[in-house]
Order: sequence, then C-alpha cells, then structure tokens
Amino acid sequence: MTIPFTQLFQQSFPELNRKNTGFVDLNDEIQHLNQIIWRSKMSGFDLSQAQEYSVHQVLETIVTLGISIDPQKKLAFIAGEVDIYNNPVIKMHVGYRGEIALATQFNIIKSASANLVFENDEFKSFGANKEVEHVITSLSTTLRGQCSGGYCRSVLGNGDILNATLSIEEMDAIAVSQIEHTMGNTAWNSVWCNEMRKVAIYRRAAKDWRQRLYANPALKHSLNYTDAA
Repeated sequence: MTIPFTQLFQQSFPELNRKNTGFVDLNDEIQHLNQIIWRSKMSGFDLSQAQEYSVHQVLETIVTLGISIDPQKKLAFIAGEVDIYNNPVIKMHVGYRGEIALATQFNIIKSASANLVFENDEFKSFGANKEVEHVITSLSTTLRGQCSGGYCRSVLGNGDILNATLSIEEMDAIAVSQIEHTMGNTAWNSVWCNEMRKVAIYRRAAKDWRQRLYANPALKHSLNYTDAA
C-alpha cells in the first residue's frame, strides 16, 4: 500500500522541522495528516489527489503556528478545496479552540473563560475593560432560571481584562441559523445547547483576538479562520 506524498514528507522534513516553533511534533502531525487523507477516500473529496505544494503549505503552517491537526484536539481542521486553476488542494483552517491556543502561545491572552448568566444570578457589568460581578446563587441550572446571556472574561498578555458579552437573543439567533443550516442535525438542537452557547461566547471574544493574531507577522499570511467548533 503506497502512502500518498511519502517522497514529499521525506524530502521536506529537515527544512520544515527547522521552522518548528516547538509546540508540535512534526512526525506526529504527518501521521495525523496521513490518517485524514486516507479517511477522505471515503468522502467526495480524495485528498490524496491534492497538489503537492498545498500539502507542503499545510505542514509549514502547522510548524510555523505550532498548532496540531490532531482530530481529537479540535484545534485546526483539514479541508479539500480547489485553487484558482481548479486543481484540488489541501487547506488548513483554525477553529475557536485553535485561536485560543494561538492567542495564548503568542502571549496575546493569558487565559479566557466563558460563563453563562441565568436570570436568578446576581450579575453586573461595568464595561468591557472592568471586572464583572457575577454571583451564582445555585449550582442547579433549574433553580438559576432561564439563561439570559453570557460573557467571556479574557486576561490579555499585559494583564488587562477584556470582557465580551452575548445576549440570549443573539444566542437564539445563532441557534436558529445553525439549526436551519444543518436541518436540525446540530448540538444546538440537543441537551448540549448550553455548551454551544459557551462556544458562541468564545467566538465573539475571538473577534478581538483575531485582530491581534492577524497583526502578528508570524501569523499574518498563515491564519485561515473557520467557524468549526
């Protein structure tokens, strides 16, 4: 059984590994890529037919950004696309978890935590750059009442606080859009709805991080964003 792009992997390994920021193991990432390529043979887009230059670019992005394509980590996702000449290519897209990881690695943020607010909580917001007051009156979501929104508290690299908020109306609009787009086949339409609300809050906060990420020369030409969870 021939492994796709074996010669490319062997020839490019020394050069790519010299660019490795140290956050990933290139051998492991090549194995992940191989597995993704083989699984794609069962789909409508066979990644083994992709242009070699796109495979090299993906590996270069992995080591430059220091972000893994391990499917279990859900930091970045591999997709098949076509280039301007209609040739099949491989592209890597960064999800919200990946953006948090990158923002942390490049000291844009020190931490980020998304929290839901319920109608029986005691909650006060004093602006995006001030600490919120959030007192939870019960650990039972039933006793806390209906969800009224949420916020993501981020600690920036310089120690400043940045809060991003999302109202329940905005969350519901996102849920309706996702449910319609997926014909109901989404976690928004399940018992995991509150977890998806937190994902939406992280994505709202990431809009601020994304500006800073794109401003970093090391990331400017490598970062492709996706709404994948």
